[in-house]
Amino acid sequence: HRSRHSDSAGAAERSAHRWLVDTIRSLPKPAAIFAATDDLALKVLRACTNGGVSTPEEVAILGCDNNPLVCEFSPVTLSSVDPDLEQQGYEAARLLDHLMDGTPPPREPIRIPPKGVMTRQSTNILAVPHVPTARALRFIWEHYRERIQTPDIAQAAGLSRRGMEHSFRQHLRRSITEEVARYRVERAKDLLLKTDLKAWQVAEESGFSGIVDFSRVFKRITGIAPSHFRRRHRLSNPAFQ
Repeated sequence: HRSRHSDSAGAAERSAHRWLVDTIRSLPKPAAIFAATDDLALKVLRACTNGGVSTPEEVAILGCDNNPLVCEFSPVTLSSVDPDLEQQGYEAARLLDHLMDGTPPPREPIRIPPKGVMTRQSTNILAVPHVPTARALRFIWEHYRERIQTPDIAQAAGLSRRGMEHSFRQHLRRSITEEVARYRVERAKDLLLKTDLKAWQVAEESGFSGIVDFSRVFKRITGIAPSHFRRRHRLSNPAFQ
């Protein structure tokens, strides 16, 4: 009896997987799928893989729970909503303490807002309706610290140099060089705000050839020097007061 039950459950699981594969294949691309749990997000990722659908270039996947054992060790690391379980536990313990002291229960449920989305590889791509361009973006975002050139990016995307330049202009309204500079500046902004690295270290970590190149490109894109950017935003952020 137990064996028949196991066989039945396995058949149902395989049937559900085939349905998911077919459904994902039929979706207009690019698409995004939100799963109620990280375990379900992993099933969606496996269906994408078995259906020959790339993640995140064709389908971005977002889970919920931010379980590191699932998110960090899946074939493509999974982005997930962090529900702030620590705060939930704290509020539950505080409520229990009040109830045990005779305090009446609250009239409304206590709702704990999530911390936010923990971004990982499964959503870390721009939603562009052209898979080679999305592949090129992923290559840039994974290799921006290196001395990458347009031919390297075109090869990673499977296009000619001319085809790659055309696709960037068509889908992103900017050149490959502009996208590389834009992404490096975004990473530099993050380092300027979240670390105490020196400017030359930020330049090195962001993929610039040196402090002069870094300062010139940063000011051209943002309108201000890196030092002014750091000072302005840190002064307006209570965390740095």
